[in-house]
Amino acid sequence: MVKLDMRVVDEKIDSLVEGTEKGTFVPQGHDDILTKAIGTFEHGGRVRGVEEKLELEFTSVDISADVSFPT
Repeated sequence: MVKLDMRVVDEKIDSLVEGTEKGTFVPQGHDDILTKAIGTFEHGGRVRGVEEKLELEFTSVDISADVSFPT
């Protein structure tokens, strides 16, 4: 695994964001800001930055409450 200097990556990201705002860098597909800043391509079929387990919580809402609509 490559050890990255996060200050250098941060500076590259800032520069690339500025480039997108000026129109000098246009991210396309896998050629995005993070890929350019880190200097490696993403592994196909993987999602970066998502944990393995996703928990969802649903809450029921009482829709039978007294609601008055203007006539």
